[in-house]
Amino acid sequence: MDEKHDQTLAMLNDENHPQQTRTNDNRSPLAKCCTSFLGTLHNNLLLTLTIAGVFLGFLMGFLIRLSEPTSETIMMLSFPGDILMRMLKMLILPLITSSLITGMF
Repeated sequence: MDEKHDQTLAMLNDENHPQQTRTNDNRSPLAKCCTSFLGTLHNNLLLTLTIAGVFLGFLMGFLIRLSEPTSETIMMLSFPGDILMRMLKMLILPLITSSLITGMF
């Protein structure tokens, strides 16, 4: 068994049987750069989507402002933001209160 194992290792290390490596040398440098960039975006998906959402929000706000919305439209668009701010206030107020009470004792 050991002899068979040694023969297999010798064959793998032989120059006539080079180890296969995965190379993509036939691609252009631009394609390699784009692949690397897209891989980085995929690895940092949360950051990528956050930045995309910020830019999309700025673009939508700019386009809506150009259309001169009525006061009713502004109220309907600001409603979800008002709900979010109220929820954050309801979350922060108990945290501040409990921190003050804990700090007193």
